[in-house]
Amino acid sequence: MMKRLPFLLSILLVPLLLYGASPVHLKYVEQKVKTLLSIDNPDSALWCSVRFITRDDSLSNEETEQLFAKWVFPFADTHKAKVSNLTFAVIYRSRALTVSALNRLDEYRKHMETSYQYINQVEDSGYQNLLQKGAICYNYGYMQLTMGDITTAHKVFYQSIRAAEKVQDYNKVMDCLYAMAIYYSQTLDTKQLDQILAEMQKFSIQAGNKIQPRALYSWYSVATARYSIEKGNPAFRDSAMLYSRKSIDLIERNWEEFRRGPVNAAWSYYNHALFFTDKPFINEDSASYYLEKARAVPLRMKMERHEVALNIHCAYATLYKSQSRYSKALQEFKAALCMMDADTINNGIRQERLDAYTNIVDIYSILGNYKEVSLYQQKIIDYHQKVYNHQLTQQLKEISAKFNVEKKDLELRNMQEKAHQQTIISRLLTAGLIATLVIILFVIWIYLLHRRRLEDRLYQAALEAEMHLQELDTIKSQYTSLKEVVNAQQISHLFEKGLEKMKTIVTEAQIEESIRNEYLKRLSATNPNNLEQQFATSLPAMTPMDVKYILCFYLEFEARDIATIFNVEPASVYTVRYRLRKKFRDNPAFQFLMR
Repeated sequence: MMKRLPFLLSILLVPLLLYGASPVHLKYVEQKVKTLLSIDNPDSALWCSVRFITRDDSLSNEETEQLFAKWVFPFADTHKAKVSNLTFAVIYRSRALTVSALNRLDEYRKHMETSYQYINQVEDSGYQNLLQKGAICYNYGYMQLTMGDITTAHKVFYQSIRAAEKVQDYNKVMDCLYAMAIYYSQTLDTKQLDQILAEMQKFSIQAGNKIQPRALYSWYSVATARYSIEKGNPAFRDSAMLYSRKSIDLIERNWEEFRRGPVNAAWSYYNHALFFTDKPFINEDSASYYLEKARAVPLRMKMERHEVALNIHCAYATLYKSQSRYSKALQEFKAALCMMDADTINNGIRQERLDAYTNIVDIYSILGNYKEVSLYQQKIIDYHQKVYNHQLTQQLKEISAKFNVEKKDLELRNMQEKAHQQTIISRLLTAGLIATLVIILFVIWIYLLHRRRLEDRLYQAALEAEMHLQELDTIKSQYTSLKEVVNAQQISHLFEKGLEKMKTIVTEAQIEESIRNEYLKRLSATNPNNLEQQFATSLPAMTPMDVKYILCFYLEFEARDIATIFNVEPASVYTVRYRLRKKFRDNPAFQFLMR
């Protein structure tokens, strides 16, 4: 239920620089850095220089890295004997974050490793030592977390927590706990989540009014997710609702601050409304109140508004179906389908469309309107025909027809056997009990009526079962009987199409021009035939959306850029990475997902 995503690593300490400095300003900056490095004390000279460079918003990332490489680090190497471990740790951390923004991940990891080694040689005393240790350990722990080394990340995050706690930097403490909670919520590790929630509560009490609203929102979001995991426990549901309500209150009290940040208030209202749409806790007034609040939130992007509106229709439909208000449920499901039909951009609504069709089929089945059931069952088949190629669909129909014929033959044989048994019983009764012929005829008459009703019921049940299970049967038959056809006709050119689609998406994405050009260069340099050979054994399990994310991870796109490209929150990127890693864990070709 959580739509809240983790903060971006690249904006923790280094500003996000959109434009480069002018030649005149760059020359001024270089002259200023030379002047600062002429200070007698090398330690102070480096501190002043790094602070001046990283706080100049007119410098691009490339220019910042150039200043580090040309002036700062040569000076540090020359005066190494007079430079403290703390200063080395700070300058390596600053450079690591700069090259991370440039997507030079190997250099980023190398510099962060060096920074972490230096900070571990610094004493755990003094405000500046502890403040920097908290920041560097947080950055290093986050890097380990993104690389999949949860054990190291866990240890380093607690180093950061202990250092930050000593200087009462509780916002950094909450950042560390939140980063770990995101991972454990994805792996459904409730024991670790409970421990983190207890620590969040303890530190929030210690911090008092020093803690920022966003840190509190992180705590409430983690608590909501934790208690929503165990849906069958009413007490846990109450706790989840409590923290969800706290999140909403926090947004409403700090609207201006949250409106400009990554928190999406519409999803907070929508997620809270879902507590009142599931049995046995249905409350139409509460659900409608929060769904309308979600609908009223102004959103900057048209796609976000469309997605929220679509989900609100589906939520109302689910609510009305739970209340057996089938006409209103059908109205809402059909409104959602109209929105899906009008959506030419979002490729992530396939399951929503199938769910809507399936729910409509269920409702018409309950109402006994089998004409509409057949119509919408056919819509499901037609939709699959759009997703899969025409020839494959025809073959699936033939298999389905053959299955239905065999099913009817089996039913006929069963009825013939029953008729044969009835004949034997009738002959035995006629031969042995002539005196009771009238009673036997009456019994036979009752039996025949019962058999006719039973046949009608069996036929009706078979029709309903056929329509309900047709989709499952066709898909199952697809992967068991038509694997070669799928590989030859659907999988072919999968990566070639994915590369072309990604080029279009990256070109239209709202990211820096230099980063866009770098990504387009990587996409253009990638050979789709090599990719299809490399991932050949896993191609049947890949969806087009899987291919797009695999290309991003394979070509080492930044998580924040992937989130921007697909217009999602960064935590969704990590969730997808985890899902793909789990889905293709048996294929050694996916080792790059462990990075």
